[in-house]
Amino acid sequence: MSKLKNTIADITSRYKLLDVIGSGSYGTVQCAKRLKDNVLVSIKTIHKKYKDPSEIYFLNKLKNVEGVISLFEYRVCRDGYILIMGYFKTDLFNFWDKNFPLPKPTIKRILFQIVKYA
Repeated sequence: MSKLKNTIADITSRYKLLDVIGSGSYGTVQCAKRLKDNVLVSIKTIHKKYKDPSEIYFLNKLKNVEGVISLFEYRVCRDGYILIMGYFKTDLFNFWDKNFPLPKPTIKRILFQIVKYA
């Protein structure tokens, strides 16, 4: 069995895959339920064309920062990355887009977090 098949088999043995949250040229993000405790997670697959460890690096660096998605685990595969993260209904871009114009205090809070931890 290939490493990718082993990785997928391991993930599907521990998570129940639910809805696709988003997809694009980079890969897909899918909502899943962790079977051991029924916690919702996001499983992000990143195609090898966009395989860049910076997202993993920054999520690890910012793991205890309020408002930053928790990275529970990740797998490096020949075909890309698989990231298992905390579940959020939206990301910063979509939050900004749906709530535009944002109130000034919200903008300040977001920018402060970005600058503080950049």
